[in-house]
Amino acid sequence: MAITTTSLPNGIVNTGYSAMLQATGGTQPYTWGLTVGSLPAGLNLDMNTGAITGMPTGTGTSNFTVQATDSSMSVQTATKALSITINSAGPNDSLLNGTYALLFSGWDGNGALAMAGSVTANGA
Repeated sequence: MAITTTSLPNGIVNTGYSAMLQATGGTQPYTWGLTVGSLPAGLNLDMNTGAITGMPTGTGTSNFTVQATDSSMSVQTATKALSITINSAGPNDSLLNGTYALLFSGWDGNGALAMAGSVTANGA
């Protein structure tokens, strides 16, 4: 059994964070936990899914060790040291990053009107 997550993405303070821990081997489902250290303030580890989610409330780097335990009768475990860095939001940082779809609908003088489109934001 091994934890295959090699690194976790950085986050931005007061901005939603989501990452998923992965493992291979053993018998699923796995149970996840922390054995050393702690996650950044505002983030939580879901012990059933391995999801790290939340809204970080401070900046800095948190170092911790995660453990995955399988559900077999022989109980296999794996550990991995990881870290998450939470950065402050700079003056040019945008909360929009990715591709977004939009739809406007309503009425004008000719009747029903609908406009659709997409925009890709790069955070800058």
